[in-house]
Amino acid sequence: MTCLLLPLPAFPEEARIIQPLSGNYAQETWLMEDHALPVISLRIAFPRGGGASDPADKPGLAYLLSDMLARGAGDLDNLHFKQWLEDLAIGLDFSADKDGFYVTLRTLSENRDTAFRLLALALSNPRLEEAELARARDQALARIAEEMENPNYIASLAWNRETYGTHPYAKPLIGSKESIPAITRDALENFRTTYLTRAELHISVVGDISRAELDTLLNKYFMEIPALPAHEPVNIPDFNAFPKGKTVRIEKPLPQSVAVFGARGIGYHDPDYYAASVLNYTVGGGSFESHLMKEIREKRGLAYSVYTYLQSLDHTAVYKGSVGTRTEAMPTSLELIKQEMQRTRDAGITEEELTAAKHYITGSFLLGLDSTSDLAAMLSLMQTEKLEMDYLERRNALVEKVTLEEVNRTAKRLLEPENLIIIVVGKGK
Repeated sequence: MTCLLLPLPAFPEEARIIQPLSGNYAQETWLMEDHALPVISLRIAFPRGGGASDPADKPGLAYLLSDMLARGAGDLDNLHFKQWLEDLAIGLDFSADKDGFYVTLRTLSENRDTAFRLLALALSNPRLEEAELARARDQALARIAEEMENPNYIASLAWNRETYGTHPYAKPLIGSKESIPAITRDALENFRTTYLTRAELHISVVGDISRAELDTLLNKYFMEIPALPAHEPVNIPDFNAFPKGKTVRIEKPLPQSVAVFGARGIGYHDPDYYAASVLNYTVGGGSFESHLMKEIREKRGLAYSVYTYLQSLDHTAVYKGSVGTRTEAMPTSLELIKQEMQRTRDAGITEEELTAAKHYITGSFLLGLDSTSDLAAMLSLMQTEKLEMDYLERRNALVEKVTLEEVNRTAKRLLEPENLIIIVVGKGK
């Protein structure tokens, strides 16, 4: 069965046209009109404003800035800024990951002028008040303390350190108990004026607004955002120096152990990416349909959850996974993961598994685009990954054309059980 010819859910054919806008208010702007509901969703990406760009002694800077931008701007303090958002049911969120800094906005059409004004004000003239910064630091420290009791977080943090070494990807996105108190207002302002500029700004809008109306709003409000970086952005190098496989155990008095494992992966722009996606679904990404779930949970009852996934970053790509089980069952579970990877690498997958993986991947893609917010996020991903504007129409065809030979060849490239970096958090050996 193929899902290629199905329309995108809830969106008529004319609503799937991506209209590029040209204006000095952004590096790139895309609009997809849909007037079925009086709702507008917007997604902004600053591709180089993520945690990897944090100063070496200030990890958590981008994360803390994402909190501070929603704490007042212009002549509106934190209370009044949030009151405007609440009274008009405007959803406005700021976030950061390793690579980029992001903004999401959702508003009723009738409130679009105010919504765009508040968003642009937060990016161009945030208050960054010392009292609010102190509260934000306290909340960040509380989250760090909470996460340091979370075995999955501990394992992921250690995996990054063991894998990336001195590369910026090793830094903790949310910072540390040492770095957060050292982040000053000046540091936040320097980061904002370096990375959150119109030279880096990518805008995706989906919903009840015309091209002319959007152009007017962006010209009216977004021209106040800094045009060029105030300081030279950090150059993040590509990472290819993956270490040899090893296992590191972190002692933690827990009722069960958690392991994070991974190795070199395959990124979006690699010719084998779609074959790798099909392979991952079959090995560990397909929940109860995956090899790992069948071998470790269904046949042996060793773990409640085991999964794998592809992670494509701007400067590297990894193939990662996780398993949680009783401490005494962890060695067996890890050995089964390695064995299954080796078996699939040697023998490949079957034609039936290929068909099942394609059916799920194409169908889930369409189902993941059933709202203006989902579509805005997808358009933003297309922009930052430099995908063509017809990608929505072509994507499932790229999956469908994957052959069994391509998947099994990719298995020999992607699956490296001997090179897995494994972090186990728990008690016992």
